[in-house]
Amino acid sequence: MLIKAEVKDEKAEGGPGSDGMKDTWVQCDSCNKWRRIPVLVAEQLDDNAQWHCSDNPNKAFASCKVAQELTNEEIDEQENESDNDKDGGI
Repeated sequence: MLIKAEVKDEKAEGGPGSDGMKDTWVQCDSCNKWRRIPVLVAEQLDDNAQWHCSDNPNKAFASCKVAQELTNEEIDEQENESDNDKDGGI
């Protein structure tokens, strides 16, 4: 299981992040797709635990059959924007 940096995404409609909560991205150990989950959920995951799409609290993305929400490039861009916010926009 891989976890990316926290992001705040006001654009997510109806999923985690729609209320301004911080989210993070976790990679499914079965299909390798990235899934957005609340940071509070990610913090409860054991570092060595496996994580699968079916563990996603957002049922719209709780299956390996469902396409990844954003492209890898869009996720990386979002992560970079979040890093810049933390650094004061540097």
